[in-house]
Amino acid sequence: MKKLLLAVFILYFFVLIHASFCVHFGFLGCLFNLPIIITAVWNFFEKEKGFFSPALIASLIAGFFLDVYSSGIIGFYILILGTAAVFIKIFLKNYVRVPFARDV
Repeated sequence: MKKLLLAVFILYFFVLIHASFCVHFGFLGCLFNLPIIITAVWNFFEKEKGFFSPALIASLIAGFFLDVYSSGIIGFYILILGTAAVFIKIFLKNYVRVPFARDV
């Protein structure tokens, strides 16, 4: 619970940075989207904890925060980040094998 609450505050901080600071550094209309990068990296490096892992919940929360600060359709970023997290989990579970280090 503490980990998820800390993740909410960190993601909120990154969404605020994205909404206020990164807007000025667009290159050819593309923005540097910190919350999407953070949630994707967290989903890649989290150990398998079942389907509703803290990384999936944090992805949905980050999507909610991005929706609140965007001018687009409400629920768009929730849908995008949620499906990206699910696809990352499915891809890692089915197609990636992590070798364990052996004692020499």
